[in-house]
Amino acid sequence: MFNSVLLIEDNLGDARLVSDHLSGRFGPHGAMLQAPTLAAGLDVLRRKPVDLVLLDLGLPDSHGLQGYFAVHQQAPDTPVLILTGEDDDEQAARALRVGAEEYLPKRQANSVTLVRAMRHAIERNKQRQAMRESESRMRALVDAAGEGVLQLDSQGRVIYLNAWAGQLLGLRADSSRTMPGNRPLDFLDLVRSADRHAAQTLLSTPVGRRTSCELGLLRPDGARCWVVAAAGSYELPGDATPETVLILTDITLRKLDEDGLRQVKYELEYHAIRRAAMLESATAELQAINRAIAHDLRDPLHGIIGLTRLMRDDEKNALPVKAHDRLESLEQSALGMDELLSGLKSVAGLSQQVPLRDDLDLSAMAQAIAARLSATSPQRDVRWIIAPGLKAWGDLALVTVVLENLLDNAWKHSPKTSPAVIEFGQEDAPARGVATYFVRDNGRGFDPASAGVLFEPFQRRLSARGRAGNGLGLAAVKRIVALHGGDVWAECEQGVATIFRFTLERSPQGLQLC
Repeated sequence: MFNSVLLIEDNLGDARLVSDHLSGRFGPHGAMLQAPTLAAGLDVLRRKPVDLVLLDLGLPDSHGLQGYFAVHQQAPDTPVLILTGEDDDEQAARALRVGAEEYLPKRQANSVTLVRAMRHAIERNKQRQAMRESESRMRALVDAAGEGVLQLDSQGRVIYLNAWAGQLLGLRADSSRTMPGNRPLDFLDLVRSADRHAAQTLLSTPVGRRTSCELGLLRPDGARCWVVAAAGSYELPGDATPETVLILTDITLRKLDEDGLRQVKYELEYHAIRRAAMLESATAELQAINRAIAHDLRDPLHGIIGLTRLMRDDEKNALPVKAHDRLESLEQSALGMDELLSGLKSVAGLSQQVPLRDDLDLSAMAQAIAARLSATSPQRDVRWIIAPGLKAWGDLALVTVVLENLLDNAWKHSPKTSPAVIEFGQEDAPARGVATYFVRDNGRGFDPASAGVLFEPFQRRLSARGRAGNGLGLAAVKRIVALHGGDVWAECEQGVATIFRFTLERSPQGLQLC
């Protein structure tokens, strides 16, 4: 049953015949509307929607397919069945090609053929509208996904692109499928040359497979963008030629961030290399100065020391006491300067050394140093407390320097009149194979406020006799302990005790020695 049908026909006889063919085919509220001219028919369509238009091509105010185009423009979603007296196959083909649902010559129309053609036309139109609605929903979903979607034919030419893809690529969605010169838009035209091979591999994805890669794209306006392109190929029923769907995810901001970080890395590496070269140059200069200290400065200094001794010895009786004292003072100053230069040389050379580690018996090393110090002043009352069995993993020569400096420091700063106590030991069990050792004396101590600079070169600490050292011994201790991966620090209670602590590994890989 039909609801409403519009017949645009100027021949009253033909109109009456069509009405007879459709008799009884309308519902209770249905009817066939008639219009003798195209203008009258268009006026009906403007006022009332209909299920179908029956159109004669020979009207007083139109001829041929002009009438169809006018009706389709007025009611694009209404199916049109051309019912004409002209049995022209070529015109029928053109009519169907431009969108007419049926082309039926009047002489072939009867109550059966006409009704069948009308039903087919209405059904096909419904299916077409449903397909268009489905496509619209699908495109809306694709656009809402926030991804660029392109459909490519087997040659890699763009058949369809959604709004996101158009925005990303600088193209009008679903309308810009050509390049300048009306040349078909080939996806590879958008890929930068460095990624062309990867893109060709992507477009060769077999049916049923999914592949993806990063691509750099060049938009028609010259701007660059980067995407992750995921490709899948499919075959339409009855068509063995596969097509490809590309899903593009915009990663331009990420790539720009990566490029920025890469540039920062390059700049940092450049500055690091430059600073390393400057440091190498400065180190070479320091080594040259060190050589000058070792030879050019100390050689004349030794001459001064030798000459003053010779003058004091040769002219011992001839020189006045005052002159003799001045020569001795000059010799002591020169000896002090020689000691200072020797210390500078030692400290400067430490930074170039690589520890040759071995198992060390710290207790035995400390005992030997204590005996040597005691021999220099046998009259002193010093009690040595050296814990037995102290072990470490380090360079024998370097760790010897550490113990010599710390024990000598305690020897110098311990009391000279009252009984002195110098102790060397180890604190509680090692943590993770690293032991903490200490040297304690009961000397006058130091100002706690200066604890942070004790290990800096030329930071002098007065001895128990009021003499200041050159400040290089503790600096050497700090550098040697650092070379071994350890730490050193000092604590004191003024007038009671001074404690120097340092850490070293007990054994290789932190394994304790038995």
